Amino acid sequence: MIKLGWVVGASLLCWGCAADPGQELDEHRQQWLSKRPQEYVVEICNTGFAPHSCSLDAVSGDRVVASRTALQGQAYEEVEPGSIDPIIALFDRVSSAVRTDDDSDLEFDPQYGYLSKYHGSSGSESSGEIVKCFKPETIDLSACSN
Repeated sequence: MIKLGWVVGASLLCWGCAADPGQELDEHRQQWLSKRPQEYVVEICNTGFAPHSCSLDAVSGDRVVASRTALQGQAYEEVEPGSIDPIIALFDRVSSAVRTDDDSDLEFDPQYGYLSKYHGSSGSESSGEIVKCFKPETIDLSACSN
């Protein structure tokens, strides 16, 4: 009985040793919310098996003021700006994905805390997103031109 209690207690301690991607995302989301610049331009691209596409957004305050999208290898086209901060939308998408992933790799910007890279796999499929460009203190989309 004592040995069983020790084994159960030790396994609970080790279970807590693994990093919780959901908790890590929440902590960095809070960092982003407290440190994000008033204006910024961000380019976010998907990776994995799906056709690669990118979005380019300019944000001022809490509003997306300009947006463009492109499929891999094609020119950006103007689109109607979304209503959600693209970095928060990225946190939301990845937060949902890590719940079903077998394996997740997350990277964050050290200054602002935004999610800069995500790669997840479930079975034989993998996907991800990467922030290819982030320029604070501007809403000029050309700041992230290729």
